[in-house]
Amino acid sequence: MAASEKVSDLRLQQAIRSWTSRHSGSWTRDDEANLETWLAADPENRAAYEKVGRAWAVTGQAAGRVARELPTRRPYGLWIAASLLAALSYPLWVMSDNWWNGPRAEWSAERGQTRKIQLADGTRIVLDADSAVESRIGARSRHIVLVRGEALLTVAHDATRPFKVDVGPGRITDIGTEFDIESLNGKARVSVLEGRVSVATSRGELVLAAGQASGYDNQGALLPVSNIDGAVTIWETGQRHFNADRLSDVLERITRYHLVSFVFKDPELRELRVSGTFRTDNLPLFLRTLRAALPIETVWLDPQRVEISRRTGIGPRESFASNP
Repeated sequence: MAASEKVSDLRLQQAIRSWTSRHSGSWTRDDEANLETWLAADPENRAAYEKVGRAWAVTGQAAGRVARELPTRRPYGLWIAASLLAALSYPLWVMSDNWWNGPRAEWSAERGQTRKIQLADGTRIVLDADSAVESRIGARSRHIVLVRGEALLTVAHDATRPFKVDVGPGRITDIGTEFDIESLNGKARVSVLEGRVSVATSRGELVLAAGQASGYDNQGALLPVSNIDGAVTIWETGQRHFNADRLSDVLERITRYHLVSFVFKDPELRELRVSGTFRTDNLPLFLRTLRAALPIETVWLDPQRVEISRRTGIGPRESFASNP
């Protein structure tokens, strides 16, 4: 295989960057000198640059042939020619896209375990258990998607590349900050610890400052802005804190740490409110605390399903508090 076929993606990305800049009209003598130095440093560098040049030339020649033949070709012939042009252009487009927007990467944490990640730009992410993100960190953009679960982000400042996070139907844009994002039961929640973030959907936009939280539902409707407490990211330490959270949301979070699902015999029990701080590694203790404080019973239907039912003969209570 020729050397030009063995060059790495990094060399190709550098070659694309040099080629496009050289033909952009803003190329300087210093740029030319730097290019020559890079080309002379390694034969594979020159091979990468020549490969990009050939791809560019082939694409341009194919485009010229298609343009010249448009008046005389039959429709199916034009379709074939256009397809050929697209096939020739695709590799160069992929290389350019990977340089501009960054290659795709997937990150996930196992059930019951958190995971720490550092992206190529220096941004640090802590994933909660059973959570996942996709990232693209490129020369001109930084973008992640929260696939599921929760993540705490400490974003490296770069004014030329705003950091964007997609969660469901909305987008969170960092304005130099640390913030926590969560996708839960169709809703997205954003809690800002430092700096500011912009939260935008098709239904509206708002800016959150440090100490504030908001989000949006699965239709993009913005949620009210509220104040956060100091325990919003305590999940990093193996604990969870709740402040009048719906029982159904609390139990949904617990499934990140244990291979279990919950079935509500009475749908109204989903709305009971839970407050307090407790550890996430002891499911039996957690269930005993719920039974002691709420008007519910818990029954194991099988090794992975727990039924939540109303306890008879006891008046309703709406919250409980526990300590780790």
